[in-house]
Amino acid sequence: MEAKIDGVLSRMEIAAEKVELYCNSKVKLPMAELDYLKTLEDARDFMTMMVAKTSDNRQQLADIFGGDCSRIARIRTVLDGVVLSDMNCNDQRVRTCTEACATIEKVLEDMGLGWCLKKACDEQKANLGRRRSSLDREAALALAAAQVEQAQAEAPTEEVISSSTAKVWKAADQWAQSIDEDFVKRVLACSEAGELHDLEKEAVASKSSQIGNWMIWMVHRAHLDDPTLVKFDFTNLKMPEGNVEPLISPKLAVAMESEDLRGSAFGGVADSCRVLYRQGNKHIEQLSPDLILSK
Repeated sequence: MEAKIDGVLSRMEIAAEKVELYCNSKVKLPMAELDYLKTLEDARDFMTMMVAKTSDNRQQLADIFGGDCSRIARIRTVLDGVVLSDMNCNDQRVRTCTEACATIEKVLEDMGLGWCLKKACDEQKANLGRRRSSLDREAALALAAAQVEQAQAEAPTEEVISSSTAKVWKAADQWAQSIDEDFVKRVLACSEAGELHDLEKEAVASKSSQIGNWMIWMVHRAHLDDPTLVKFDFTNLKMPEGNVEPLISPKLAVAMESEDLRGSAFGGVADSCRVLYRQGNKHIEQLSPDLILSK
């Protein structure tokens, strides 16, 4: 039983990530949503079966969904986190799966596991944020690379294409040495400026050896409109092109579109950001805002 629901959960989470990834694709989104709805159907059927099967003795249900409550919390987190298109948002599988999930949650609460369920849901929501940050970063890089390849395909000669491609990948390889993927994921998982303050020592300490960590941390502070950000100075620092690192100049360009950031909140740092803003605008049209604005 455990193996069966674990398989359903894995497919459900993967399908949910695809819906998130293809949210701006008219071609891929419909199929991604259908795949996701099928996993809801499977999860609903399993939960409904377990509720009916254990009507006289809830211990087996508790054995599967109780304990640390992570399984039912994962289902709840996916259901609450996925936004479907107008075409599928009223699909009955969303409603019936949600109802089945709520039934099991109520059973667990009645068994005294309400506190454990809440803790598990909070942990799963945090995990979802980290997964989406990773997904957004990978998708943004893939999209940027695809845009570069498409532009190169229109170049007049193979020699030019080869040279340009080599430069892009060389720059990407060099830039990869200046960041720590784990640190970047933790930065992007922050949804409030205060959370970024906990990473300040680590960001500053890595500035000499991995400048990318510090840059991404600073730009995310701007993105979250950190009220303590009184100095934003990238003077004499070499910025990566937007198609090499979408989390700096393109993301900063979006942040600069905010009236607050253009105004008093940014204060005297506007001049030092202007060069970055122009560089960001150069690449901003290549990337989906949903990918750039990852949290």
